Formats: sequence, C-alpha cells, structure tokens
Amino acid sequence: MVGRRGLLVASVIGFGVLLAPAGGLSSPGQAALATMAVVGTLWVTGALPLAVTALLVPPLLVVLGAVPRTGMAVTGFADPVLFLMLGGFALARALQQHGLDRRFALRVLAAGVGGPRTLVLAMMVITAFLSMLVSNTATAAMLAPVAVGLADQVTNRDADDPPANIEVAMLLGVAYAASIGGVGSLVGTPPNAIVVGQLDQLAGIEITFVEWFAIGLPTVLVTLPIAWLALVTVAYPPTADVGPARTMARRELETLPDLDGRGRRTLAVFGLTVALWLAGGLGFLVADVLPGGLYDLLYGGPGRDGALYFAVVGLLSIPALVATDAVDWDDLVDIDWSTLLLIGGGISLANGLAATDALRWLTTTLLDPLTGLQLGLLVVVVVFFSILAGEIASNTAIAAIFAPLLIGFGTLAGDASTGAFLAIAAAVATSFGFALPVATPPNAIAYGTGRVNRSQMLHAGGLLDLGLGLLVAGVLYGLLRLGVFTALL
Repeated sequence: MVGRRGLLVASVIGFGVLLAPAGGLSSPGQAALATMAVVGTLWVTGALPLAVTALLVPPLLVVLGAVPRTGMAVTGFADPVLFLMLGGFALARALQQHGLDRRFALRVLAAGVGGPRTLVLAMMVITAFLSMLVSNTATAAMLAPVAVGLADQVTNRDADDPPANIEVAMLLGVAYAASIGGVGSLVGTPPNAIVVGQLDQLAGIEITFVEWFAIGLPTVLVTLPIAWLALVTVAYPPTADVGPARTMARRELETLPDLDGRGRRTLAVFGLTVALWLAGGLGFLVADVLPGGLYDLLYGGPGRDGALYFAVVGLLSIPALVATDAVDWDDLVDIDWSTLLLIGGGISLANGLAATDALRWLTTTLLDPLTGLQLGLLVVVVVFFSILAGEIASNTAIAAIFAPLLIGFGTLAGDASTGAFLAIAAAVATSFGFALPVATPPNAIAYGTGRVNRSQMLHAGGLLDLGLGLLVAGVLYGLLRLGVFTALL
C-alpha cells in the first residue's frame, strides 16, 4: 500500500535539500543530495516498495540535474554484482523446484543425535550453510516450514496452544542463522553485493568471491555458536523429546521418490557453479603454472575479465540450467527481481553522488567529527549505528545509503582502505539486526509464520543485537589487525 504521507514527507525533504543554501557544493552535487534525501526517506519510511523506490534513482538524478545523461544514471543496474546475484537466485529457485534443499535438511536432521538444543543447533548450522550458497532469504523461506513441522512433532501442539520454547527457538534460530550465514559469501545477502559493487565503482577496489570468505567466514564461525548458545540457554531454553521430530524426518525421506534426471542435472550445475566461483578467486595459485594466454582467458588480464570472473560464471549458470533441461525457463522467472532492482538503485545512487562533489561534501559535513576517534572505537560506532538503522529500515537499503558515505570518508581522510574497511563493517553489521521483523527478510519470514510474536523476537533479538554487535566489531577489527583487510584492499 502506498504511504501518501511518506511520499509527501520525502518530497518536502527533497525540495528542501535542493533549495537550501549549501556553501561549497555545486548545483549537480546538491541535486544528487536531493535525490539521496528523497530515496533515503522513502526507503526508511517504506512509503513505496523498496524496489519501486530504487527505480526512482535514475530519473531523479537526470531530472534534478545531478547527471546530464540517462545512460550515466542507470549504470548501477548493469553492475556485475547484480548478475552474480541473478545467478545465485536462479540456482536457488532450481534447487527449490526439485526439493533438493529440503532433502538436504531432512537428511541431516534424520541422522542427528542429541536433545532439543542439539536439534536447534542442527537447524541453525544447516540454515547458515545453505545461506552461504544461495540467498539467505530463500534459505529462510525453505527451512521455516521445516522448523515448524519439526517443532510440531516435538511438542504435539494443538492449533490453539501457545508456542513452546522449542518452537520459538527453532524459528528464531532459522531466521538468525540465515542472516548470520548470509554474511559468509557474496551471494548470501544483498548488503554484501552492494558494498562490493560500490567499492569497485567508487574506490577501484575489487573483492572476489573467494576473498569475501576471508571476511565473512570467520564472522559466521564466531557469531553462529554464540547466537545458538544465547537462544537455548538464556532466551528460550527448550525442553522436549526430539525423537518424534527425527522420526518424522526419516519417514518423510522414505516417502520421497528417488531424484530424477532433472534433479541430478540441477545438482551438477549447482556444484559446478560453486566450484567455478571458488576457482575464480584462486588465480594466484596457478599464475606461475598456466601459460599466459590460458591464464588470461580464465582469470583475465589488464583491462579485461576472465571466464572465471564471478559475474560471468553466475550468468552462465542460467543458460546451463535451461540447456541441460535441468529446469524450464518459466521455472526461473519467479526469482527475487525486487532485490536486484534495489541493488541496482543503490549502486546508481552511489555513482550519482560520486560523479559530483556531493559525496565529498556530505562526508566532510557528517563524518568529520569522527576523524579523531581511535579506529577500534570507530568500528564499534559504525557497527552499532548500522545495526540500529537496519532494525528500523531494510538492511539492504541502509547498506546502500551508508556504504558510499564511509567509502568517501576514507578517501577524504587520505586512506581509502580505512573507508573500505568501515563500509564492509557497516554492510556486515546490517545483517545483525535481530530484534524486529522489519530488520531483515529472514526475521520477517519467521514472524510471518504466526508462531513468533514481536515481544518474543524483541526479547531474544535485543540480547543478540548487543552481544553480537560487540562480537562482530571485535572480529572485524581483529581481522584488520591480523592483516586480512590489508591483503584484500
């Protein structure tokens, strides 16, 4: 539903920014800031769907005078990161089409041992793992019904009974593990893709699919066990007999038909795509082994991308799925186009700010007071501010707004790598909003089952926001001190 009041507020703020005196800022720069003000207000208020708001970015940049040509305004919608995400979404849809995701979850659960806490842990590990390979939103949507079914078997719950701790812990565990696991890879969650795209466009820093693992994987490995421990020992300690749930998983596996040829081909294309994504980041291992021409073909050279470039591999996965008759094209139409548009709009906005003097002016005005802070403290401020902002608005939209400012902050301070590090920290932190349904799509999916209410999510999520926020800041700063970011940036 369109929020007319939000549209009016956004229009007033946009005209105010466009007409206000701004010393030292050019007219195109002021137009870019007005575009950001309108779009940011609409993203935060939700007056329009996020993707629809993203489509406003190019026309506003052109009409208000930030950029002279439409072609310049729409470059973000052709960013390679979008095509990486497109391939990831298509693969996720193909896995869903053949029930491969559900088979995997059921097999792991059926083989498990232990009590209710172990069952919650198993669901969270499965969810986090899958969220690193496909979209965390898709993973949460796949596994939330599995969590509900297993919890119902454990509790033998009637429809009118209040949810038991095991049910709440399972659903929140799926939501939180999807968000945490999504941090692990470039295709896991849109904020990762947005910050990588903006780093390439604004700072000339390219982070590969494998290089992101150096940031995301340690964050997942440290924070996931703590999230599980907090859920099952402090927030909602589960007490139940999990035997019936495992029996249900085993029975369902027995009733599933053998995987047909199309399902096996889907699995093969998926496995090959992931393998090529990983291989694309390992060029340094074979640089002295492969002949120069072959190396350039695979990994690229000066001024060109290679066949193993992550966006090329992601795009090729879609024709591969259709050409091998793993799926029909019509099966792939129903993917998350809204997120792709949102990423494109965010990158186009960043490009518009960078094409003028708006980014420099804005970072000088807003972030100058932070230049004196010690870097460790600055990371904590950025992480918690990103979590808080992400709780009240889309984490993807917040990443799209914050990333260019922090990149510009580093450039202004004469240290592009520091700005890049802070932008990555902000993008990662936006996935750690656990307290409200609107914070992340996995939260909304768990809430949408009707088995978790706002107060229950706030109780567990508020605790995790604080504890994991400090932990994320510590992990990222530790990686910086260990030289991981220096090697990447």
